[in-house]
Amino acid sequence: MKDTENVKWLSRIESNIFPGHNLMTPDIHAYYRITRKTYVPQLAYAELSSGRSFFSGKTIWGVTVRNHKGERLDPDPSTIFESRKKAEEFILQLPDVNC
Repeated sequence: MKDTENVKWLSRIESNIFPGHNLMTPDIHAYYRITRKTYVPQLAYAELSSGRSFFSGKTIWGVTVRNHKGERLDPDPSTIFESRKKAEEFILQLPDVNC
């Protein structure tokens, strides 16, 4: 993709798929496009973000997952992790769990 296409894609993701502010993990690091393995393949998106735990003060990593319309999935696989590595591993396996 050209840089201008990346900017358009990122702008669309930020404004339409993940609007608003994430209270627990406000620092956004990356967006991922996920092809869901269903009878009719659909796109889903994951947002990787971080922040400080209200309880321990340690860094936590959040994975928020939404469909192509910005809606939560049912069941919603969004969750938090204590390390970026675990969060990224989770994101990479999302298509395999039919997110």
